[in-house]
Amino acid sequence: MFAFLWLMLLAYARLVSPVNSNNVYSPPPSQVQSIFLLAGQSNMSGRGGVINRTWDGVIPFQSQSKTPSIRRLSAVQTWVQAQDPLHKDIDVNNTCGVGPGMAFANSVMSKDSSIGVIGLVPCAIGGTKISEWGRGRELYNRLIRRAEGALQGGGIIRALLWYQGESDTIEHEDAKLYKIRLERLFTHLRSDLQLPALPVIQVALASGQGPYVDVVRKAQFEVDLPNVKTVDAYGLPMEPDSLHLSTSAQVRLGEMLADTFLQSVPLLPVHVQSSACKTCQNFVLDTFLRPFRGPILGLDTWQPRTSRAGPRPLESGQPSWAALPGLARGAGVHPEEIGDNPPECGMLAVLGKSRNVRRSDSLAGINSSTHQLYKA
Repeated sequence: MFAFLWLMLLAYARLVSPVNSNNVYSPPPSQVQSIFLLAGQSNMSGRGGVINRTWDGVIPFQSQSKTPSIRRLSAVQTWVQAQDPLHKDIDVNNTCGVGPGMAFANSVMSKDSSIGVIGLVPCAIGGTKISEWGRGRELYNRLIRRAEGALQGGGIIRALLWYQGESDTIEHEDAKLYKIRLERLFTHLRSDLQLPALPVIQVALASGQGPYVDVVRKAQFEVDLPNVKTVDAYGLPMEPDSLHLSTSAQVRLGEMLADTFLQSVPLLPVHVQSSACKTCQNFVLDTFLRPFRGPILGLDTWQPRTSRAGPRPLESGQPSWAALPGLARGAGVHPEEIGDNPPECGMLAVLGKSRNVRRSDSLAGINSSTHQLYKA
């Protein structure tokens, strides 16, 4: 009871008082804070300025490396300053040029200074079908490995940027199965990364290698999953091969992806250090401030990892989320179902259930448009 009252008082104090700058955690300037996964095939890898397997070397202003605050995860899993071609050591069997990633990152950073240090994780491989990205396949496994590697130094995966499908326009069977395969991919990635509400921004095809472009485009627009946004590349300028986006088109696409991200994803949570004893029965590891809409119905906690059967009961020793104050969440309700009507939440706190809960076990994210929680 005492712990509950203490937490309620802390929540109230945080709501009515300005944040004490001495208590706000500020990551080191070089630490990546916002991570973006870039996956798909050649138009995500980048073929802007590539003609006859030769890149012209032209990088437009919008895609230039302007700051060390935009970083790239190299093939050997180290952060380096990002510059095009982003996929030069990833899509090694193809000639890479300008893609959408740098224009995306520059645009996001120029419009939202709170985004912090951006980390781009290139994973796209040219000429690949959606079936090659299935769970257990090499491309999928590498994407998971690189995503997990990107998190080792801290930060939050803010979104997956996905542009693929041209190779699935050749055979009718591939085009017909595209929707189910794509939905399965996004679902598996969210599950395996333990990010059940990971924002996904996909690009609808501008071109294809076969006659079934319209079938694949239709499948892309019909994806029936929460928190998946679609940016349409149709009509953007193409290279002479009529398959790959030109440099100017890649710049425009990157800016479109940035606008979509910024329109649907809120600011990062505010991290507040706690001096609470780490061996107490109940202690605050992190607090997150964000004004939410909705009625105040009381206090509740839920297990953020979900399954089709709904949230699993909390097991002894696991950390849990408490909403102070918060909307009670009944058994069997998925976090995704909160949708665009999130609960009234002045503060969110991670509560430790035993002295064995480690600092690294804490959850560190509030999802974009649906205000979900996801693991960092």
